[in-house]
Amino acid sequence: MTKNLFTPIIFVSLVLIANTSFAQSDNSSMDGGLLELAMQADVGTSGAEAFTLEDGVVTSISNVESAFLVLPEPYDNFELSIEYWAEPATNSGVYIRCLDADAISAGSCYEINIWDENENPDNRTGAIIHFVPPLIAIDSLSQWTTMIIRAEGGHIVVTVNGQTTADLMDETYVSGHIGLQYGGDNGAVKFRNLKISAL
Repeated sequence: MTKNLFTPIIFVSLVLIANTSFAQSDNSSMDGGLLELAMQADVGTSGAEAFTLEDGVVTSISNVESAFLVLPEPYDNFELSIEYWAEPATNSGVYIRCLDADAISAGSCYEINIWDENENPDNRTGAIIHFVPPLIAIDSLSQWTTMIIRAEGGHIVVTVNGQTTADLMDETYVSGHIGLQYGGDNGAVKFRNLKISAL
């Protein structure tokens, strides 16, 4: 009698464990191929043609106009980690929850700026343009720098090399595309190690 009861209990337990593991894998970090995927998909009106990809590093091409390398799938709640390298005059940024992949701008997305030498201190690296200035001044020029963006509901937190630069409560944009900006022929920018974890 005990044996007959024990067997289905074990079976149910294994099913629950399997389902839990599957759910966790759905939310696991997606990396190692997102930049390559964006290059291949070439989403948006101007995108992959403004970049090269070699050994997992995306580099802007000089003498081309402003462009965005856009991830093909939209995201709502996530944590994004990326490393960037920018020259002193570079105007770049990470755009999130963009409403239209073909019309990315600071007026239709949250733009997390990458521009250490912006003349307006409210728009320097780590700021969320049109929403909050950077909490601190960041020095990230000509070195690999890690930016982490956490967007959960209406709460967006940005850190650069472990220092919080923006903490925003706002619900203007709830879901959309992610775009990496090359601001034009004012300085090179490179991106690598893009990772996104669903929240």
